[in-house]
Amino acid sequence: MAPFSVREKGLAVAMGAVTQLRIMGGALGLSIVTSVMSTLLRRKLGLILDPEQLEKVLGNAREIAYIRPSELQQEVMFHWPEGCNLQLQILAGLAASQIVGVIIMWKQGNQIKVEVLGFRFHVLYNTGPRRSCPFQGNVTT
Repeated sequence: MAPFSVREKGLAVAMGAVTQLRIMGGALGLSIVTSVMSTLLRRKLGLILDPEQLEKVLGNAREIAYIRPSELQQEVMFHWPEGCNLQLQILAGLAASQIVGVIIMWKQGNQIKVEVLGFRFHVLYNTGPRRSCPFQGNVTT
């Protein structure tokens, strides 16, 4: 979106900011879901595992295979997917929240209509100097 919504003069800054925010957002999202899953599993598994087993399981999921008795292992395996599902729900929410950013950047009008192999695309285009279109085909404004 940035190349089409920023003037040529500020394009380098905009692209750098977008890249930085994507990296920072990815790290933040990962830390949020990891923290939430860890908190959930500590609360649920802390009632059935001793602290040493709990730390091993939270450090490496493969440690679940070494939990004895097997009934305890099955109970841990019952609660583990709850944490994974919660992580996916949070990631889906974060992905959906990006729609707000797209709406903020969207400009009405000033679009290029591109026809490639009979398909029509509407590409956002700024009012600055014309640049070549990345699509090959008939370009109409």
